[in-house]
Amino acid sequence: MKMKKIGMSFVLLVISLSCAMTVSAADPKKDTEMGLGFSVEPVLNSKQIDPKISMFYLKTEPGQEQTIETVVRSTGDEEVSISVKYQNAYTSANTSINYAYPEKVPKEETLKNPLSELISTETPSIKLAKGEEKKVVFKIKAPEKPYEGVKLGAIEFLLDGAKKDGPMASRAGYNVGVILANNGDPFNTGEKIKLTKVKPTIINGQRTIVANLQNPDPYTIENMKINAVITEKKTGKKIKEKEIQGGSMAPNSNFDFGMDFGLAQIPSGEFNYKMTIKNDQHEWKFDENFTISGKMADDINEKSDYKIVTPMWIKITAVIQAVVLLVITVYLITRRKKMEKMLKNKKKSRKNKKSKSKRGA
Repeated sequence: MKMKKIGMSFVLLVISLSCAMTVSAADPKKDTEMGLGFSVEPVLNSKQIDPKISMFYLKTEPGQEQTIETVVRSTGDEEVSISVKYQNAYTSANTSINYAYPEKVPKEETLKNPLSELISTETPSIKLAKGEEKKVVFKIKAPEKPYEGVKLGAIEFLLDGAKKDGPMASRAGYNVGVILANNGDPFNTGEKIKLTKVKPTIINGQRTIVANLQNPDPYTIENMKINAVITEKKTGKKIKEKEIQGGSMAPNSNFDFGMDFGLAQIPSGEFNYKMTIKNDQHEWKFDENFTISGKMADDINEKSDYKIVTPMWIKITAVIQAVVLLVITVYLITRRKKMEKMLKNKKKSRKNKKSKSKRGA
């Protein structure tokens, strides 16, 4: 029972944080502050495993269909157009469960019958006039065979006109969380993590060494503490270290745990990658050797956006300063030699005068 409560708290947190403008129930006041112009409310039915939460947590029967409903309300003064999409939960690069920008997510071979393939609607586009509300019905068709764990994802209601592509894309709208399960057993009990590969790459323009981690099971893994260390294989010298706490992995997902090098160059050679992952139930340890060839390191270092680039005006200024310094140095040396020669001639002249005076006496 305790595990179940923990799992539900976790999913509620995930749903509420999955994007900057996401809620799991209608909140007109909040919507007015955000300026979305609409709100969404799930209508829970008899298949709801836990009626105390404001998201869909549904019990399914193999091969059976069921319907769920949401109410979409206008909260603004103008007509709004809304698109409906379905997103599967995935693990983001910052080690959290997310739904936004699924087109950037690595494909996961263990994810069978995902939520996005089990849910549909005859109303993929919605238009609301001022003060109008509409009921949107969704059909869920459970897999033909019983399945373990859960299908985790969200129904996404996107405000049309928002920018949807690019690294700084805006997905203004609401996510309504959906969990499908054959039963109400705890689903935050993931036991397996696999380290599939370690390699250098470029992420967001930064030189990075990534370790691809996979959760092959249909359960979430929560509250992870991760420590990773890269060392030179021959000398044992530490090259890079990273530690995070409070990480989570979505069911049947993989992600790249990255260690960026900032302005430093990616080195070539043979290396060792050690990683320890712990949570309240389990501990996973990994020890992997990997090689970065000279060509691979050169390519990544050259293609990275993070470079120390000297502006042309600084180069020109440096050349001018060098020339001026050289001229001043040559001038001072030449002047010193002339002065030394003059002093020497004066001393010689005085000496000659003294000699003549003595001979005259």
